[in-house]
Amino acid sequence: MVRGLEKTVQCFAGKSVTFTCEINQEDILGKWYKGEKELTNYDPNITITNEGKIHKLIITCVRFDAGGDYTFKIKGKRSTSHLKVLVDIIRHLEKNVQCIEADNVTLTCEVNEDIPGKWFKNEDFKSTTEGKIHKLEIPSATIDDTATYSLKIGDSVSSTQLTVLKVDVLRHLEENVECNEGGRVTFTCELNHKDIPGKWFRNDKELSPSDSKSFKVDGKLHELIICNVKFDDRGYYSLYIRDKPVSSSTLTVLEPVTPEEVNYLRLIYLLETEAESVVRGIFDREFHPTQLKKTLDQNKTGKLSRLKQQKHINRAEFDVLFPKVVEYSVKFRLRDYDISMVRDQTEKEKLEKEIETAVTTLYSAVKGIQTIKVQCFQPGSLVVVLTLTSKQFYDKGILQSTIKSAVNGGMIESFVTERNGFSFEMLGSK
Repeated sequence: MVRGLEKTVQCFAGKSVTFTCEINQEDILGKWYKGEKELTNYDPNITITNEGKIHKLIITCVRFDAGGDYTFKIKGKRSTSHLKVLVDIIRHLEKNVQCIEADNVTLTCEVNEDIPGKWFKNEDFKSTTEGKIHKLEIPSATIDDTATYSLKIGDSVSSTQLTVLKVDVLRHLEENVECNEGGRVTFTCELNHKDIPGKWFRNDKELSPSDSKSFKVDGKLHELIICNVKFDDRGYYSLYIRDKPVSSSTLTVLEPVTPEEVNYLRLIYLLETEAESVVRGIFDREFHPTQLKKTLDQNKTGKLSRLKQQKHINRAEFDVLFPKVVEYSVKFRLRDYDISMVRDQTEKEKLEKEIETAVTTLYSAVKGIQTIKVQCFQPGSLVVVLTLTSKQFYDKGILQSTIKSAVNGGMIESFVTERNGFSFEMLGSK
């Protein structure tokens, strides 16, 4: 045998392959085998030729299962070659695939012949498919489906990374939006992932782009823009991701304000903000407050009381003229501050002022007018008198109960001034 077969031959499925062997004599017949099976020209895909010293085995349209050992035998001599059939992947899996939770995912790979393939998820066998087009279906994907998927066909492999995204809203639509008729409004929603497709709905009906409505996706931001807003645009707007609403807003369209309504609003504004101070200024110039107070006090038990009894002045009006005053004393101990550090009267007055300011700030929410004064300054303690002047309460007992509740509810024990670190502990009240 002058020239034997190549030890290994590779061929893509669907193509043709030729095995050639040369001997030292002409016109001597030999036989071809695959494994132990003799091959003949009766097989439509096989052609055996003998041209002088050259013997050939031609296999057309090679099938994937045609791989194996091929042997030529002649006069007790033999030569063997191994055929390896390769897979030609026409369309590989996409390298990276992203989807949203609950999406149905299909991974697709196409080869040149009907060849069985095996699917793997992170190297774990998942399923087998056949044909030229191989598909792996993942219905209603979850976060657990995130993995590397591979299709193995023969010695060829195609892989993809599937990432299943969980959609969360970072910034919701404003719950209520108001816009004047003819104006422009923008609804903005921010998601936790970029470029996720979404749909806009109004009153559960999907919107389409128009001359007045446009949609915009900029990274994580989804926007619905409405220009030249009409009264009929009012309603309930929602952003849908994969057929589920993730954020909603109510649009209220305001009708245009007429000139008469503008003038009315201006008048109301003046009456509520400016009129009282202007009228009081004029009144005080005509009736000096000190003289007026003196006159009221002189007539409190006489004319004014009779007017009240005769119901020409009601109780609320009388209380405006003569507001009730109640004093409530609370004794506090000053903690975390060394009173001996106060060296002179100036420092003492400064400390008193800081304490008064701190307590006044604490009770700033109490109804009425508060006057805070340090009545007693002893080493380690002080007495604070909180005076409330009120125009709301008719009964002095109710007034005293109110201020008592305010003091007791003031959480003195946990109060600390930001600047000097004063801390108070309630000891009792009288």
